Amino acid sequence: MHEGQHFDPVMRDIEAFLESSQEVVTGEVDAELFKGNARVLGCDSPFSMMDAGSAEYGETHHAWDSRDAEGFTKIAGMQSVLAGKARGMERDS
Repeated sequence: MHEGQHFDPVMRDIEAFLESSQEVVTGEVDAELFKGNARVLGCDSPFSMMDAGSAEYGETHHAWDSRDAEGFTKIAGMQSVLAGKARGMERDS
């Protein structure tokens, strides 16, 4: 719960997010439980995002190329760049 404040309106937003994010969560999980530890041995779901047919990297992966990777890297790293600038740790572009 949000800082123990169950009746805070933000809790309704958090609950809505959790409900939405779990809409397609289903399947089977094989787990091993031993002395307070849990280890996933395997899982299967019709909505799995771990598609073995798409697990190709490098030159054999045709869903994206190096230009896409360069753009993604710039966008994904922007938060760190802006945080560094805010702290006076600017770097050369």
